[in-house]
Amino acid sequence: MKRPFHAVLAGFAATIAFALGGAALAADKGGDHEGHDHGGDGGGMGMMQMPGHTMPMCGDMMGMPHYCEPSYMVVSSVLGVKIVDVMPMGGKTLMFTLKTYGPLAGKATPKLAIVGGGKGLAGATTVDAGWKDGAAVHLEMEGAGDVYASPSLHLHAFPLTGR
Repeated sequence: MKRPFHAVLAGFAATIAFALGGAALAADKGGDHEGHDHGGDGGGMGMMQMPGHTMPMCGDMMGMPHYCEPSYMVVSSVLGVKIVDVMPMGGKTLMFTLKTYGPLAGKATPKLAIVGGGKGLAGATTVDAGWKDGAAVHLEMEGAGDVYASPSLHLHAFPLTGR
């Protein structure tokens, strides 16, 4: 899939603003936005144990090698579209599912630009109009980082207008 420059530029700006806004929110609550303290006290409220919530075990595991999947922050600027089921497919690739809801359920789906990134990683992809509910999308990222070394990754879906 092509990565239009304007979509990448707009996406990176929005993702950075989203990340900074999330960091400010976490700081206000006393938590650790970067995810270094998975399940710890975070210096304040930290992560709360909720029904259905999965707590990664990223602390010392008696010297055994282990890798922790990052937390994912997803947002959509397209009414009726959401990103779900994010999973790593290697050190620089994520796979996720696009779902429709509400006003878009059962209707024609728009062309999308999806950008993502985290610590040392960034990428963008496009999804042509007419995708089906439950469509699987791969996002290849570039940079010196690695998915498993990133405490959190951000994904943002934008409407892609024009050609």
